[in-house]
Amino acid sequence: MKNQESHISSVIVHIEPNCINEFIESLITIPALEIMSPERKQGKIIVVIEAPSEKSTGDHIEMMKSIKGVLSVTMVYHQTEATDSLDEEVITISDNT
Repeated sequence: MKNQESHISSVIVHIEPNCINEFIESLITIPALEIMSPERKQGKIIVVIEAPSEKSTGDHIEMMKSIKGVLSVTMVYHQTEATDSLDEEVITISDNT
């Protein structure tokens, strides 16, 4: 059986400042999207996307582009991981010497 993939991306959305609240309300109910630190005065929002495929990631980006007031959506990060590996424990090594 083929390992399922998870695509994790982040985008910067540049939006007219007076449309930010409407944009956030449009995205808040979509589980695959997480809104990070909106900079309301500058009209910029970072959105993290977790999707099962590149196509699904692209679909989310196109949807964001279609929302009123959006000037641009720019992908700044994309990583593909096997879904199983996301459940693995992360071990942190600290230097306490």
